[in-house]
Amino acid sequence: MTNKDIFDNTTQPPVVEPATGCSDESMPDLRSTDAQTRTSMSDPTPEPETVYSGVNAHLGVPPNIKSFSWGALFLGWLWGVFNGNYWSLVLLPINITVQVLLRVFSSVTAAEILSLLSLALQIVLGFTGYRTAWKTKKYESVEEFVRTQRKWNIAGFIIFGVLILFYIYVYFC
Repeated sequence: MTNKDIFDNTTQPPVVEPATGCSDESMPDLRSTDAQTRTSMSDPTPEPETVYSGVNAHLGVPPNIKSFSWGALFLGWLWGVFNGNYWSLVLLPINITVQVLLRVFSSVTAAEILSLLSLALQIVLGFTGYRTAWKTKKYESVEEFVRTQRKWNIAGFIIFGVLILFYIYVYFC
């Protein structure tokens, strides 16, 4: 080999063939178009927790919000309207009918039956309230949902306490 051959730029570089016995499956594909792989390789920070409230609620309900909703129990249809649970509006005509039966027709038996039906529906609403509120209304995070429902629970207990005091005053004073 002469110096002319070494410094000659017109020659092509040798072609390197892959080694035999090496399969494509065992080698990682560094040309992957998967955005997740590229993001995780370039950005070491973890992604925030995904929240599936409202539109994406069919993907699941977080386990820490599967509890009893006291706001739904004590506030009934009012809680339902503000939390996207519109079947709770069934309670409104039932409660109005109870009042009409008691005051106009003095029908205690029918009013008692409807009152028990209303109570049963409110208990069902209490057990299913958090799940349906999570699925129907959009929340930014689980913490926001818990804060909102806590306020409803406190309001429900306040209304319940006021009603108890009112009934004590009416029946015992």
